[in-house]
Amino acid sequence: MAADGYVIQNEGDAKSEKWASYLFNHLKKRTKDKSILQLADTDANIPKGYKSIYIHFDEDLVHDYSISNSGQRMIITVKSDQVAIWMVYQLIDRIAEVNSKFNASDISPAWINFHDHQKSFDFSYREPHYQPNTDLDIAAIWNTNNVDVDWGIWGHNLSRIIKDDKDVYATYQEKLNKNQFCFSSDGLFHQLEHYILNAYGKGRHDKPTYFMIAPNDNQIACTCDRCTELGNKEGNSTATVVHLINKLSEKFPLHKFFTIVYGPVKEAPEHGLADNAGVFISTIDIPKGKPLSDGKAFKSFQNLLYQWKGKTDNIFLWDYASNFDDYLSPQPSLLALQSQLKTYKSLGINGLFLNASGYDYSSFDDVKNYVSAALMFDSELSVNDLVRRYFKRFYPKTHEVLSEYYLQLENQSFSNKKGYELYAAFSQIAKTYLSIASFQDFNKHLESIYKSAGEDEQSRLRKLRLALLYTNLQIAYFNGLQKDGAFMKKGNRISVKQEINQLLDRFESEAKATEITIYKESEGYISNYLKDWRSYSIINSKVNLLNPKTLKAIGQVPVSASEIEQLSNNILGFPSDFNQGWVIRNQETHLQFNVTDTHPKELVIRQLIHEKHRFSTIQSIIVKQDNKILLKKEFKTVSSSHEVIETRLKLPILQKDHAVELILIPAKNENQRIAIDEIQILNL
Repeated sequence: MAADGYVIQNEGDAKSEKWASYLFNHLKKRTKDKSILQLADTDANIPKGYKSIYIHFDEDLVHDYSISNSGQRMIITVKSDQVAIWMVYQLIDRIAEVNSKFNASDISPAWINFHDHQKSFDFSYREPHYQPNTDLDIAAIWNTNNVDVDWGIWGHNLSRIIKDDKDVYATYQEKLNKNQFCFSSDGLFHQLEHYILNAYGKGRHDKPTYFMIAPNDNQIACTCDRCTELGNKEGNSTATVVHLINKLSEKFPLHKFFTIVYGPVKEAPEHGLADNAGVFISTIDIPKGKPLSDGKAFKSFQNLLYQWKGKTDNIFLWDYASNFDDYLSPQPSLLALQSQLKTYKSLGINGLFLNASGYDYSSFDDVKNYVSAALMFDSELSVNDLVRRYFKRFYPKTHEVLSEYYLQLENQSFSNKKGYELYAAFSQIAKTYLSIASFQDFNKHLESIYKSAGEDEQSRLRKLRLALLYTNLQIAYFNGLQKDGAFMKKGNRISVKQEINQLLDRFESEAKATEITIYKESEGYISNYLKDWRSYSIINSKVNLLNPKTLKAIGQVPVSASEIEQLSNNILGFPSDFNQGWVIRNQETHLQFNVTDTHPKELVIRQLIHEKHRFSTIQSIIVKQDNKILLKKEFKTVSSSHEVIETRLKLPILQKDHAVELILIPAKNENQRIAIDEIQILNL
């Protein structure tokens, strides 16, 4: 690739000329010495010391691209416009690496080398759904897909397109039900046909538009005579969804139509799918953050996959790569992604939507986006090399500390094989992939060199530093009343330390400056998080007779030591976040304590009620001593969208030094659960 100059040539057809000119013009913008570039005819002489870069566009190419590089001439053949623009930027970066007269400091490092080879991307559809990929310019340079560009209908969004008409709705339990569609309906087909023609036309063979034909998010399947005849069953509309997809595929052969195995779309249909149709299968039930094995969940996934492979060659995965309850704390995912991509490729998967933090910022999302895109191109690439090259390009002063910490996080997490949960509280994070000590060392090191970075690098680091502030607050809350915790106790009163209030001020200021407003997927507004910290109140002025040493767990359903601590340390949970300080249970909870006197006492329990997240009130509270029931209180379920309630019960006189058993029984509905942050026994 190294040369004194470069002569750009092409095959002579319109597309080859277009991309040769594009390469020439973009290289020209990146050098002050214009004399080292030429745009020449095919038969032009190549000056001594120069290299010819010959561009050939061939849409019939078997592979996505091929490179022949020998002597003074390199021939690059590309199959599509999308591959061409990606190839141009890969080439610009490699030229700038070996020729200092070109500047490519603003673009991501190339991940291919320009030796003789030919290749197709490992996956035909590649979308790392991180915030950087929502930038259409970045997506084009990396040749990744984007739901906002590639899809005419995405997700469960038919209801946004289909006009209200009784002919399009399902028959359920012999009645019209507007919560679901009748997928055999001629009216539904014609509305979709009209929408596609008006908005997207008949399509392009070189860049099809994708359409998701998915039922509404429920278990209802239409059982009208026509749907039943086509194969629908109670709760299963696979047959008619595939029937509609095949009709649309035949009508629009240049577009692509997909459904998703979710809700009433279940096992594969009896009939196959059209060539331009396919299916998404979710990976939500298989492990995250570690290699896939022959476990029960993975075997079930494989069985479902093999069913659908018998009906279509177009199988995409809806995969996941975030902790959706915490976007801001560092989370490793890349080594595990690489391992799983290799498995997916071996299973014949040919497309991937990697659901991550999407339109919201998450820590290290720029490097994750870049490496994920590269791995979807070639899952054999080195994660370590990609990470180090990316950080060195965009963080020249801090790249070493960033690389060392992030790769340590990746390697330790991948080797311990604990993986990660898609929805995890900080206490779970600290037990699996986040070492608090390592994080604090990294944070101190980064802060010590931050000011030596240039203005552009500091600007890039600002979002990450905000995320690290959040993690520091989480660590302080997690450590509670410990020396480095967020809280201090005077008498029986617990309050937030002054240094935490100062940290909150910094966090609020940086959130405003970076315009970051979200820290988690569901109701995760930073403003609510700050409000909960700042409105922290005293739970009770009276002394709680319970503490982590006096409260014990008994019974067959375990209550962990950390949960006992949360229930009796007088540190309140946050009303806006059920992961922050709340013990979540869906089974009976049996606790035991002793009292040292016979003074009248009161039981106080704080609960979080949240209809959306299925937190309801305790159904009954039982107090026993010496195997006798002293108190049994039944409660009606509180219907509320969101609130903290406090239950106060005057207790019968308790015998001192005799074990008291407290039983908390949740609602019998298995979908309901209880969330408690504190249990108190107070003297009246």
